[in-house]
Amino acid sequence: GFDTLVENSIVHDVCWDGSLRYVPIMTGANGGPADAAAGTVRGCTVFNLGNAGICFRSRPCVIERNVVFDGGLSCHDVALIYTGGPGASGSIVRYNWVAGCRTDIGGGLGIRGDDQTRNLTVHHNVVWDAGAAGIIVKGDLNTVCNNTVLYVGTKDRPGAFINMPTRTEPTKPWRKQHPL
Repeated sequence: GFDTLVENSIVHDVCWDGSLRYVPIMTGANGGPADAAAGTVRGCTVFNLGNAGICFRSRPCVIERNVVFDGGLSCHDVALIYTGGPGASGSIVRYNWVAGCRTDIGGGLGIRGDDQTRNLTVHHNVVWDAGAAGIIVKGDLNTVCNNTVLYVGTKDRPGAFINMPTRTEPTKPWRKQHPL
């Protein structure tokens, strides 16, 4: 929905099918009015998760002051705080503590702006204990600043602390591609 607030909630031991269909907290709905506020997730604790902990899909969302940990326990391609595509333009992820996202094949991300993310701001978060990357934001016009990222990857397989790829995003037949 729109103009939603999820605040001071504890959500745990969910999403054991490993899909993004049953994420513990999801805010924002696609296709709403351009001026509608999508939602705020504030002050929540989310843990023991089969996949992601907090997802947001519309603009503008504010994800702030949450503690999200021990996720990705039933999947491989996962981030504890997740968005993707240009629909979340103008959203802000700030002041979160994100930890413990390691998959059995060495993956796992703390905060992720997936393919074609636009105009996302990620600041003042603390991320640690991720298998592949602490923070990754793909796409254009994104800002990542003033974050602390610790303990990413392993000694044999180092990960990226903060990754902001500049290469052209690949065409993926299963999703709608947006012009760069």
